[in-house]
Amino acid sequence: MKNEYNKVMEEIVKVVVYTNGEDKEPLSWPSLIGNNGATFGLRVKVSYPFWQYFKAEGRKVLLDFNKKNGTRIRFLQEKCLKIKDRENLCLFIRDAIRKRYQSKGKMPIPMQLRKDHLKLGEMGTYDPVILVERLNIDLSQWKGLSMEKLMDDRIREERKAGRVVVGPLALPGLDDIQESEESCAMKRTHDSEDGGAPVNKKPFVKN
Repeated sequence: MKNEYNKVMEEIVKVVVYTNGEDKEPLSWPSLIGNNGATFGLRVKVSYPFWQYFKAEGRKVLLDFNKKNGTRIRFLQEKCLKIKDRENLCLFIRDAIRKRYQSKGKMPIPMQLRKDHLKLGEMGTYDPVILVERLNIDLSQWKGLSMEKLMDDRIREERKAGRVVVGPLALPGLDDIQESEESCAMKRTHDSEDGGAPVNKKPFVKN
């Protein structure tokens, strides 16, 4: 597999017509970060000379190559990649939510992508990584970056400090019954922890 990635890097160097013979490793350390069958993504280390050339000339050469050949080869800096994958995660969650409603024969709530967050009807706008946890989204078909890498830095720091605690999120018209059952279960647990102690009441006096 590594040899295949090396061949891809060699081809890309040729495609953008990078001819600096002194730069022995313009692209190196390839690792797969996503694959959906039709497209795939590689994370690579880029040399400084190559990146300077790419920004000045190579980007236009690659754009022309894509137009002529119907390809979609792109370079994304890691920060841009993270934002793009967070947006893709929002769309992944949106599809998962729609399937939940469809399985119950109900219309899904309105959902809208807001930059790299997802707005759920009138419920509010949510961070996608947090939504994965709160909605228990199955990630077996997710092909992007890991949740750890996609997590917002602020949320990561707040978690380390113990300031972020999330619970399950009920979707309108879908999880209402489940939420009610969970609330009853929590109440029963709470009563049990109290030892079933009776509530003090004023004595009833019969005249």
